[in-house]
Amino acid sequence: MKSKFHHILHHEINHIFEIDSNELKSDFTPISKESHLAFHWIDFNKENINSYTIMPTPSVKELLERKLSDELLTCWISNF
Repeated sequence: MKSKFHHILHHEINHIFEIDSNELKSDFTPISKESHLAFHWIDFNKENINSYTIMPTPSVKELLERKLSDELLTCWISNF
C-alpha cells in the first residue's frame, strides 16, 4: 500500500520539555484535537524509553536517551 504522502515533502518539528508539576500526573491522558493522534505522559526513565514506542524514531528517542545521560542541554536532530 502506497502512502498518501508518497510524493509530498513532509516536515515535522518535535518539542521536548522537561517540567515539574504537582498537578500533572502520568496517569492523565491528554486529549488530542486530531482524531488520528494519541498522546500519553510517561515517567521519564530508561525503562520507559525502551518500553514505549516513542516517535519519530530514532530522533526523539535519541534525544531522550541523551538527556537521561546528562549529555544534552540543547540539541537539534533531524531524520530528514
